[in-house]
Amino acid sequence: MKETKVSKNFKETSSFGKKLLKQQGNIDPITGLRITSPVVDHDHNTGHIRAVLQREVNSFEGKVINAYNRYIRHLGVPLEVALNGIIDYNKKNYNSNPIHHTEITKKANRICLNLTSQKQKDLILNYVPQAQVKNVKSRKKHIRKLLQEGFLWDVL
Repeated sequence: MKETKVSKNFKETSSFGKKLLKQQGNIDPITGLRITSPVVDHDHNTGHIRAVLQREVNSFEGKVINAYNRYIRHLGVPLEVALNGIIDYNKKNYNSNPIHHTEITKKANRICLNLTSQKQKDLILNYVPQAQVKNVKSRKKHIRKLLQEGFLWDVL
């Protein structure tokens, strides 16, 4: 029977983690960034220690794996295929497609929050010279309408 190496307690895990961190040159293997808050990562299926990760990266990796197991694994798609698919999907340029309608409110809110009322008025009057822009509600209404018509998307 093969003997399995086991880290018996926190002290042994910590000691092994310090050795790993040195071998890694203090670099997180996922992000390539310098580790400032180290965590000894392990595979939750096998129990084996894998590497030392930056604390936030370890949390992110765990959430990704949990999301995969919860939402996609049952479809029979391997993790690597799903992750590479997401990367490829997000690299594509979709700028020739229309903007999703839910983005209108977000963009209008950003414009209203980041531009002074005078700059909002000037912006609206540039497109609609006769517009009544005396209060926030009317300015936001005009900004939303201009966004719906395809204008102001380059503002901010």
